[in-house]
Amino acid sequence: MVDLTGDEHLKDDERWARRLLEGTVRQMRVTDRKGGPEGRHDLEAVLPDGRIAAIEITSEADQARLSVAAAARRHLSTLTVPGSQLAWLVNVTPQANVRALRKSAGLVALLTDMEQQGQSSASALSDYRDPWRDRLEAFGIQSVHGLEGSARPGAVHVMPDIVASYGWVRPTADKWIIDFLASELGKNKLNKLAKADAAERHLVVLIHPDTDAGLGIAGSLADLRDGAVGDALPSVVPPSPLTHLWLMALTEPPRAFRWTDISGWAVVGWDSR
Repeated sequence: MVDLTGDEHLKDDERWARRLLEGTVRQMRVTDRKGGPEGRHDLEAVLPDGRIAAIEITSEADQARLSVAAAARRHLSTLTVPGSQLAWLVNVTPQANVRALRKSAGLVALLTDMEQQGQSSASALSDYRDPWRDRLEAFGIQSVHGLEGSARPGAVHVMPDIVASYGWVRPTADKWIIDFLASELGKNKLNKLAKADAAERHLVVLIHPDTDAGLGIAGSLADLRDGAVGDALPSVVPPSPLTHLWLMALTEPPRAFRWTDISGWAVVGWDSR
């Protein structure tokens, strides 16, 4: 991915969104620079008539899940189970104690005990009579699966737990949008854009797949064609000062629900090549 001017001032999510929007809104300049004044929106674009579009980018993610995933990469990525004939897939909850899992009496000991007793899978969501459930819960593990036939027997792959999702139908979509814009994060973003001297004010929300909404929006967008309108789309009208609201799913290829104060809601997509 080629760096654009000012990219060093943006987070990874913001860079990703910028690249998509530059093909839709216009070429952009970074306005919220490191060491600069507080409270600035992230980007600006000059519209064809010379007026300014102000763009603020944010994301909806489960920070606890992101943190435990980062900790697992740092501390557990080299774990192996000596002598194991299986490769192990371990799903951990946001409450997992990664340092405890790394200890000699931690994850490797658990997986060794399971294999020695002929057990290749276990879940903390199982029946209370399951003898492994309490040990999994104590470590913050949602589930364990041992996979046969792996090219790397004994390897341990640790990743966040599986998230259940609700369907992204109009009532749930509308409620999510209303709740997000009324949250402290949402109000902060609206306040930033309200201060902008701009003809258009765009709020871009990247909805990560590690959230209920993220799975829901990705599934919904997969079923809709670009340019789709009608009952399958949200109906809520975002508040002033917004003129544009983008709800982006981190899918391949990328897609989004887009609202404008002129045309309402529609589905848009980008060629990821």
